[in-house]
Amino acid sequence: MSNPNHYGLLFDTKDVAELLNIFQSMLANDRSRKSKDMIDYIKIGRCLRYTEEALTSYLQNRRITAGE
Repeated sequence: MSNPNHYGLLFDTKDVAELLNIFQSMLANDRSRKSKDMIDYIKIGRCLRYTEEALTSYLQNRRITAGE
């Protein structure tokens, strides 16, 4: 059986805040300011969901390697 959700895992704001050890309000502020650093999200009705791919991309863009 194929997975009808081609986005993979979806996380709500609370999940993301806990995973990144930040306040939910930081995510809300980034969204309201349309910050260039905000994590891409999907809006389903009034619900916001973040994809696993968006979280991975967000973290990779902030990765600093030795020598940089």
